[in-house]
Amino acid sequence: HKNYIVATCDRDLRKRIRKIPDVPILYIRDHRYIIERMPDTRAAPKK
Repeated sequence: HKNYIVATCDRDLRKRIRKIPDVPILYIRDHRYIIERMPDTRAAPKK
């Protein structure tokens, strides 16, 4: 099982990467590191 994280400051690339499930995105904004959390795709199904 492989794990990936994408680090980029390119807004267009971040928009495209968000479409890929389970890949968090790391970028820098205002001199701070930002990590977008992955949506919990492994959560229990809703009834």
